[in-house]
Amino acid sequence: MNNETIDGADCFCWMLSLMDEARWFEDRGMLVGALTDHVMKGFESVYIEGVREKALPEYTTRLLKELRQLSPKLIVSYGHLRDSSTMDKRGYTKGVLVDIAKGVVDAQEIFRLAREAGDKVAIA
Repeated sequence: MNNETIDGADCFCWMLSLMDEARWFEDRGMLVGALTDHVMKGFESVYIEGVREKALPEYTTRLLKELRQLSPKLIVSYGHLRDSSTMDKRGYTKGVLVDIAKGVVDAQEIFRLAREAGDKVAIA
């Protein structure tokens, strides 16, 4: 967390706490998916925005509610389906995590798009 606008140690502890409370550490696949550059940078962006907007507690609550139902892989896949034409993996993962924190996207929306994508693949 090499960003002069935040306390990097606090940000990193917040990320680990979030992943732990979302129960991502209980599954090796979820842990490996969470400890990637694009997911960690996405969480860092949420943290920075949450601190800047004085909304980190609200962002944290929203994230926990949704992350408990999602995996890192599903979040990245949703971002790819939604935003791949305009961004790289880091950009669209960040966008999804920020949108979850702001309450713009929830797990049900992510599951809906995953189902639609699966239906399109099955039809093709």
